[in-house]
Amino acid sequence: MSVGGEVIEVIDCEDDSIWVNTYDGHTECAVYIEKTPEAQCVEKGDALWWQGRWCFWTPKSYQKGDKYEIKIPKMSGSGVNKPDEQRTAV
Repeated sequence: MSVGGEVIEVIDCEDDSIWVNTYDGHTECAVYIEKTPEAQCVEKGDALWWQGRWCFWTPKSYQKGDKYEIKIPKMSGSGVNKPDEQRTAV
């Protein structure tokens, strides 16, 4: 089973992770992803879903119907809480 949806919020954490919150049309669900060069480009409006150890990111700039998913390592389970507000939002 996969989880995710449209990215609605991204927080670049001080450690080696990025917190990403998604909305699938019914519920929000967040996950931590590894701070890779690709992950640092994830932004609101993109698509992100995950299954197992991996997240799959599709930038919003890609046309509907294109199959384009960039693999990013997942660092947490689904539904994690928002990090401390003192961390930097992007």
